[in-house]
Amino acid sequence: MGWRQTTGLPLGFLFVIGIAHIGAAVYLLPEYDPALEPYLKQGGVTAEATGLGMIATAVAMASFTIGTLLMPQKPRDLPSHPLSEKPFKTPNKLLLFGLFFLLSSKVVSLIPSAGPVVSSAMFFLISGFCLAFYVANRMGDNKKIWLYGLLLMAFPLLTVGAFGFAAAGVNMLSLGLAFFLYRRKKGDGLFLLKLVPFVLLVFYIGSSAYITYMQNRSMLRNTIWRGVGISARLEAMAKAASNFEPFDWTDPRHLYLIDARLNQSSLTGRAILTHRHSSIKFENGKTLVYAVFAWVPRILWPGKPTAGGSDFVTRHTGRKFSRGTSVSAGQVFELYVNFGYAGVAIGFAILGALVRWFDLRACEHLSCNDLAKFIRYHVIGMVLIQPSSFVFFMVTSVAGAFVVTIWLCRWLVRSELKPA
Repeated sequence: MGWRQTTGLPLGFLFVIGIAHIGAAVYLLPEYDPALEPYLKQGGVTAEATGLGMIATAVAMASFTIGTLLMPQKPRDLPSHPLSEKPFKTPNKLLLFGLFFLLSSKVVSLIPSAGPVVSSAMFFLISGFCLAFYVANRMGDNKKIWLYGLLLMAFPLLTVGAFGFAAAGVNMLSLGLAFFLYRRKKGDGLFLLKLVPFVLLVFYIGSSAYITYMQNRSMLRNTIWRGVGISARLEAMAKAASNFEPFDWTDPRHLYLIDARLNQSSLTGRAILTHRHSSIKFENGKTLVYAVFAWVPRILWPGKPTAGGSDFVTRHTGRKFSRGTSVSAGQVFELYVNFGYAGVAIGFAILGALVRWFDLRACEHLSCNDLAKFIRYHVIGMVLIQPSSFVFFMVTSVAGAFVVTIWLCRWLVRSELKPA
């Protein structure tokens, strides 16, 4: 995919799914043994299960890539629209809109059927960043490029401070970074080569930040979940930062933390072993049938069945979870327990084609400055990138995002555009 022929959504998907499974890399270290950590041993985490899960993940990533390549690789040429006289007005509004709904999500979620709408808030934040970067890049405004770049780097801090969770913020950062890599200015043929030390530095700092977050997570959540004010949250985050611990690949504690939370391949591998050595049957599409009707609001269908959950994971792995535990086994797991490796391959090829289709539509509308349609396709394309979620919940999020974008685009952008 050439420069300006994508908004980075396919690459963003690979970033997000890669982070969810990167914990498997610790098994490349010859002296690493998960059995020495009681939590991992109790959970049945083994090298064999992780290896099998990684094979399924590799099938998923390869199939997704093939799906994207099967789609047209060049966007259509559409009539151009001039940028607004105040080009940063739309992205700034979008950022404020996403920030408002993200921070007020607990209250708004109390409204029946509002959950899927609220869950799309973070994607409007990312789309706002992408638009702001696009405008600043076109205008050659380096100060604003740095400003919005710093804003992007702060997304994980925002989600930790607001909810006590880092995963959503890291995924936002990944999607924004993918957009940046593809929408940079032309002319620097050595850009990717120069980027290597930067990526290595970000990886090391990110790993260190993750270790620090995990070791202070209980303290952060005990504070944040009490509903305290901003100053108390910032104080808790400052306290966690004061305990910053650089990542050390020779420290077993650090490796156990990475394996425990960044290794979805382990659960998938457990499911593969369970199906090999027991009489448990495949779901044969049952959860995907539920997903077909996931878009129907609960206010219209109070008894709507839900796919996934800890009981579902326990049935296919034998691993038991504490009551009330939220388990994100991911779509590799779900597609495998439905149809085996064939389900993983076909499912992710279809997903790759879908993401690329929305990526192309977003790219062509961005290139002609039709910001309204860019927002619509870009947001829905990003909502499809939830590899750690079950398909059912992805569909509900897509439905919510679709409803919001119809209203938002009319209010936010179209009044500011004048056709050329």
